[in-house]
Amino acid sequence: MAYFTEDFILFFQELAANNYKEWFHENKKRYQCEVKDPFEVFTNDLIGEVKPYFESLEVTAKQCIFRINKDIRFSKDKSPYKLHYSGAIAPGGRKDFNTPGIYIEFGPEFAKIYGGLYKLDKDELTAVRRAIVENNAEFQSIVTAPDFVQYFEALTGDKNKRLPKEFKEAAETEPYLFNKAFYYFHKVPADLILREDLLDYVVAAFKAGLPMKEFLTKAVKSVVREEG
Repeated sequence: MAYFTEDFILFFQELAANNYKEWFHENKKRYQCEVKDPFEVFTNDLIGEVKPYFESLEVTAKQCIFRINKDIRFSKDKSPYKLHYSGAIAPGGRKDFNTPGIYIEFGPEFAKIYGGLYKLDKDELTAVRRAIVENNAEFQSIVTAPDFVQYFEALTGDKNKRLPKEFKEAAETEPYLFNKAFYYFHKVPADLILREDLLDYVVAAFKAGLPMKEFLTKAVKSVVREEG
């Protein structure tokens, strides 16, 4: 089934040229019908599809979807609205930064599907790096797997220039140890959003990243066990 009409894309194209509260309020009913409501239906269906691949996933679509309003407190750009709509499906919903899940972002130019870990504290980062060193053959088989490469090409994330002493030798042959974040994403033209196979496509991308998701989940969970 098709979740979205062409007006989803048109709404954001017009918002880009009219990013102020008066225009948004004039088009609020349109936003509700063409963006917010269908995105909630899609997210709810996506939760149902990916739920079997989590130990526990008892969240609603509303807990996963981000507001369209921007946080402009510390930004030079004071335009009040984002030019995309997005959601993060994880056990803690959109506020869960500690469990690899799936993040989706639909805009007027691209649809993006993300996985992995974007924010890690010091202990989590150490745990992931140790997992890569201690299980490097497994890690390499995951990051070079044909499905993973087809959808995501590689892991990405900001990098450290220096590493703790325990990782310096291993980093000579494993450059991913310099990463401060470990995430991956798939970007396609926005016409995907209008297709009837949108849900199947997003789920297929999610499954291509499953081995990496499980690897990172196991590494982060080791921190909880040590503390508990």
